[in-house]
Amino acid sequence: MFKQIFLFLVIISIPIIGHAAIYRYLNSQGNYVYSDKPHPNATEVHIKKGQSMSWRPVSTQPLLNKPITPSAKSLQPKLTITSPTENQYIHTEEGEAKGALDVAANLNVDFEAGQVIQAYLDEKSYGKPQTTLTFKLYKLFRGTHTLQLQLRNQASGKEIVRSNVVKFYMHRNIARPSPTPIQPED
Repeated sequence: MFKQIFLFLVIISIPIIGHAAIYRYLNSQGNYVYSDKPHPNATEVHIKKGQSMSWRPVSTQPLLNKPITPSAKSLQPKLTITSPTENQYIHTEEGEAKGALDVAANLNVDFEAGQVIQAYLDEKSYGKPQTTLTFKLYKLFRGTHTLQLQLRNQASGKEIVRSNVVKFYMHRNIARPSPTPIQPED
């Protein structure tokens, strides 16, 4: 009999245990935050019977280093070269893709249809326009170089924004054969 009463109490208390209040408040960045813990400026969210809420994990890290803002459309596009860095020395071996350089950039707004990025090496257009923020430059000679990127409309060629200019130094190691030692005369 005791087991039956205990089981009955457990079964009827499940809906009570399963109920948790949900609170909503506006954080300092202007975003709504939902929580199961009360906050000083929070209001309780009432869910009508038959409604449900599903939760999905959300990263607290900004996506692609983009600032979290109410409207990305109101931002002025900004294109920044993140690799190579200013005054970086880049060393490559003779066999390593013959002077190759990995380039990475950051754009604070999303690409729109028809936009491309053109690289400028030493103030001259380099290669075909790209639709990604990472690409590779090949066959760079040793010495000092400058790199700049341009976001533009592919159809019209109209410039939208240019990146910062980055100066870097290419150093290519060359393997030279050792000189043949001179044999002493007998």
